Amino acid sequence: MQYPLRKLFLSLIWAFALAMPKTKAQTSDPTFPVNGTYNKTLVATLLEHATVHVDAQTILEDGTLVMHRGRIVAVGPSSTTSFDGPTMRLDMHGLHLYPSFVDLHSDLGTPQVQSAGWSRTPQDVSDKKGAYGWNEAVRPETSAAAVFDPSFESTKTLRRAGFGALLTHVQNGVVRGTGAVVLPLENPREALIAPKASFHMSFRKGSSSQNYPNSLMGATALLRQTHLDARWYAEAAPRGMTGGTNLSLEAFVRARKLPRVFSAGGWKDVLRADVMLSEFGVSSAIMVGSGDGYQRARAISKTGHRMVVPVDFPTGYNVADPHLARMIGLDELKHWELAPANAALLHDAGVPIAFTAHGLKDPGTFLSGVRKAVEAGLPESEALRALTSNPASWIGMSDQVGSLNEGCLANVLVTDGPLFDESTNLIEHYVGGNPTP
Repeated sequence: MQYPLRKLFLSLIWAFALAMPKTKAQTSDPTFPVNGTYNKTLVATLLEHATVHVDAQTILEDGTLVMHRGRIVAVGPSSTTSFDGPTMRLDMHGLHLYPSFVDLHSDLGTPQVQSAGWSRTPQDVSDKKGAYGWNEAVRPETSAAAVFDPSFESTKTLRRAGFGALLTHVQNGVVRGTGAVVLPLENPREALIAPKASFHMSFRKGSSSQNYPNSLMGATALLRQTHLDARWYAEAAPRGMTGGTNLSLEAFVRARKLPRVFSAGGWKDVLRADVMLSEFGVSSAIMVGSGDGYQRARAISKTGHRMVVPVDFPTGYNVADPHLARMIGLDELKHWELAPANAALLHDAGVPIAFTAHGLKDPGTFLSGVRKAVEAGLPESEALRALTSNPASWIGMSDQVGSLNEGCLANVLVTDGPLFDESTNLIEHYVGGNPTP
């Protein structure tokens, strides 16, 4: 039987390939040369001989950290830590490695909230299209992940300020919907790591054009009524007794088990929010304060809630003109004096704390604000927890962010000294294993 020349040639090649023994080129043996450049995603980065702050209580004086495919795959003493494969080794003698910061109160990548316009006629019922609730200030169906679209400049600014993960949400309404944990990267698909991580509320109705609520009392009443409505809906829906579908209440019911974040503001609203949430069995909520919690630190401690504290401390007053100086109240001067000690006084009272850059015009000043809090009495170990492991654990993300443990995302800050020293600079910041441009 005769084969055409082409078929005979292909048959010989196939037979020869099958007869060939398996070589090391077909394995992951790193000793075999590669014909061409390595795929960068396959190359690990070794940060060697650094002072590695794995977390607030674990420090390796001569440590090595290995990053591969966006994760920390090894961390330990330099004498025993290595990687079996193509690597890029960076000598970190004299440098410190820290976990990147985590911020629980951000609006990164979400649409700008427009204030409600004035209308001559009252609006009693929502005009939102669809099977949603009756009040536009109640928006549990809002998903930060669904609208997340960050800009390059905003993400670069946050990376340069030290942030490696943020809990972002649409800051609009008394019930604001679910928040998402994101990396400060401009590609939403690469940045989004937890689409539904939290459930957000506040006392401010936001962009709603309805007349109600138009007061703090009204916002509190609306929040209580929404909780009651959701409780009823959860019981009535399985029996077909709701009289129709309410997508807002369905979303509220689904989100109830998520960590609750309440954007309260001043200490009075923190305690008001506690009374309202306690009525519906919500404990250990995450309260976002305005920086005056020190005024009722012990009362806040008794609530059992956790506090997110800002570092946008008031600047000094110009008292050179005695006629203008007399217009400055004693309470304003005392707040200027005590605001940097807010975190320390809350910590001393037993309140778990985390820091946020919310309120700062320039996120680049965030670390200097935290250093002021340390200078005002907050222990450095607690400050590091407030920047990293505390916020990560509050939203159930400790296995992803907030430390330099093996398996976590490769979010690594490189500094030229101890983080809270005034003379220390941020040298490099890896987010998902990638250096900041």
